[in-house]
Amino acid sequence: MLRLTALLRRNPGLTHDEFVAHWRDVHGPLMARPSIARHIRRYEQHAVAPGLPDWVGTPGYDGVAVQWFASIEAFVDFLAEPDYRDHIAPD
Repeated sequence: MLRLTALLRRNPGLTHDEFVAHWRDVHGPLMARPSIARHIRRYEQHAVAPGLPDWVGTPGYDGVAVQWFASIEAFVDFLAEPDYRDHIAPD
């Protein structure tokens, strides 16, 4: 089992709320496409609550994405997927 944890920073042109809405409503459904989802065992999105003091979390980050893959090979296959190249990576 391979777990990928990504700390995410929003595009500076977006507010935190705009980032969260895009991540949830656009990026999340892209990850659910059958061609993508078949490579992933589990996918989670954890948005940072805005306005928290720095000691509560990691300042400068807007969210954490967690993905589980059955193996390193499954992760490599995920990265090689045309839908990843055409839709996930550019987003």
